[in-house]
Order: sequence, then C-alpha cells, then structure tokens
Amino acid sequence: MMLKEKSKLTEALEAFERDYIINIMQSLGWSRKKTANELGIPLSTLKYKMTKLGIYGIVPGRRKVS
Repeated sequence: MMLKEKSKLTEALEAFERDYIINIMQSLGWSRKKTANELGIPLSTLKYKMTKLGIYGIVPGRRKVS
C-alpha cells in the first residue's frame, strides 16, 4: 500500500492550525493548559496536535529529548 501525499488543502489547514495554536500559546505565556482551555479542547488533544504539527520544537524553555 502506498502512502498518499498530503493534499494542498491539508497542508494549508495544518499550516493555519499550527500558526493559530502558536499565536494563542504566545499570548498565554506558552501555557499548554491555558491554551487548551482557550481553544475549548482537552489538554491531551492539544498535546497530540503539538506533536503532529511540530510545535514542541519551538516552545521556549523546553528541553530537547534525545
């Protein structure tokens, strides 16, 4: 089975979601809990989205795990 490439729409939606989450996080001092509450989603969903969208790599003060 071949993996499908992401459509342009999927890429655009992910870019929007990533930027939106980052902007909310910045405005709330990078607090995941406050961001999840602001977005109206469970913290576990926010963590999943952060991993999927590559947001953890830019969060200030996060340790890099090797």
